Amino acid sequence: GAADQSFHADTGACDPRLASVQVSLVDTAADQGALEVAPGTQRGGAPAGEGEGTVVAVPAGTVLFYAPSASHRGRGNRLGRDRLFLGLTLLGEGGVVPPGIPYALQPHDLGRWCLRGGGDEAAAGE
Repeated sequence: GAADQSFHADTGACDPRLASVQVSLVDTAADQGALEVAPGTQRGGAPAGEGEGTVVAVPAGTVLFYAPSASHRGRGNRLGRDRLFLGLTLLGEGGVVPPGIPYALQPHDLGRWCLRGGGDEAAAGE
């Protein structure tokens, strides 16, 4: 399986209108690459070090919200079972997409894009 990621933040923007979301599609054990978040780091400051995070092992269907500015990582997957989840970044009205967030859908994009065969493409009629 994959090795431990380094602790990191998805963005340095401490904007309360931003939220990272993970929807667990399978049961995820602590040794299966579970998310590890360092409490309090969403306010800025130094990234977490080894042993400073809280491991979030969850059953399928769990929805996790955390600040993308929080120090976090995917732990190493020592079980050999895939950790499948849907990851989203939500942005409240009036917010600006910060550097580090690679994709942004605007209101006029809703219903326009879909996934087919592992890639994105315009929906029918576009």
